[in-house]
Amino acid sequence: MYIIIIFLLSLVFFFNILMSSFSNNQFYIFSGLSILPLILSVYFTKKIFSYIVLVLSIASAVVIFLLGAESYLALFLGLSFVASFIISNENKKRFIKSKINFNNEIKKEKESINHCKEDNRKSKEHISEVSQQSQEIENLYEITKRMSAYLVFEDIFRILCSELKNTFEFDDCRLIHINRIKGEMRLEEVYDIPIESRIKDAKSYDSKIIEIIDEKRLHLSLPQAQKSAKEYELILPLKIESLLAIPIYIDERIRSVVIVENMNPESFEKFSIVIGQFGLEMRKVRLYELVEKLAITDGLTGLLLRRHFLMSFEKELERLLVNKVELSVLMLDIDHFKKFNDRFGHLVGDGVLVKISDIIRNNTREIDLICRYGGEEFCLVLPETSKEGATAVGERIRKQIERENFMAEGEFTRASISIGVAASPDDSTEMLDLIDKADQALYKAKESGRNNTCVFGE
Repeated sequence: MYIIIIFLLSLVFFFNILMSSFSNNQFYIFSGLSILPLILSVYFTKKIFSYIVLVLSIASAVVIFLLGAESYLALFLGLSFVASFIISNENKKRFIKSKINFNNEIKKEKESINHCKEDNRKSKEHISEVSQQSQEIENLYEITKRMSAYLVFEDIFRILCSELKNTFEFDDCRLIHINRIKGEMRLEEVYDIPIESRIKDAKSYDSKIIEIIDEKRLHLSLPQAQKSAKEYELILPLKIESLLAIPIYIDERIRSVVIVENMNPESFEKFSIVIGQFGLEMRKVRLYELVEKLAITDGLTGLLLRRHFLMSFEKELERLLVNKVELSVLMLDIDHFKKFNDRFGHLVGDGVLVKISDIIRNNTREIDLICRYGGEEFCLVLPETSKEGATAVGERIRKQIERENFMAEGEFTRASISIGVAASPDDSTEMLDLIDKADQALYKAKESGRNNTCVFGE
């Protein structure tokens, strides 16, 4: 449309200029010049230029009228009004289009701002999540650090209980120690984590849970306990909505299992990490106990070594003397053990030592101290036991060994022991003196024909 207007106005403009050059008539000059602002107004859209075009057009019309060209004036005015209308309409369209573009730009800017706000919100959430995860990792590290400071199970278990209660929410949680006897798993000890104490019995369904774990060698994770239990043929109380059971392996065998009930499934992974760290500490405790045991016990018989035995004996003697309680000492020696070794060999001799050690252990109490004092010599300390009681214990051990069959080179053979007894405070209140007097009684038993029990002073 603009091109057509410019073209028409340009024709009129050049016609007037051409006519003015031939006739030298001022009418053509002024009419030609009056067309020029209309042509220029096509390129301007601001109101000020529209006003300028209007003033110039009116001025041109007055000049043409004064020159006496009414017909041309009418044509000029009509042409001017048509051009002005078209120009105004086009300017209006331009303005509307410009306004729409401006609104679109504003809309895009708002959308961009909203996107920035959303990205900022997501960034804050991500930072908060990362911060929370970092805090959780730090807490787990602190738990591990606190547990690793101890080498005794009771201390580590106490820390575990405290951390689990402070960190997680659950209805019940228990630690179950397992022992294998002839290939059969047995629940040995049960510890209730909320009350931080050992309890008597496990739950009725714990054995089945441990059986499933032992078979699959995996955690038993049941976020929807009642629904998932059917897959394992596991019968659970209706109150249990979620269940997690985590095994603790020592020497490639399940040694313990931690079972937690009605904990938020979202906490399962974090709980598993804590128990995994506890399992590492359990293995460390196990290794420490093994090293400690090797340091104080005889590798063949499992009885106390002399150094640790004497230390324990001295402490026990001091305690009993303060409380004025009796204590008895027994020295035991295998009769003709050298001839036994020479005849059957040291491997058979070692077997005899192990079997006799087991007989002694089975005929004494947990509080009694048993030591492999020499090659084939044993020493027993019986707290709170008189001479008569100690003699009875010695005779019971001697008679059982006398009846025992020992395998040697495909045939059974027999062995016997001689025993000497001394007691505190009757015979002495000094540890080494008591051992010496029990040894003197043993020597007397040997002189009396062996395979008998002699008491010091009788």
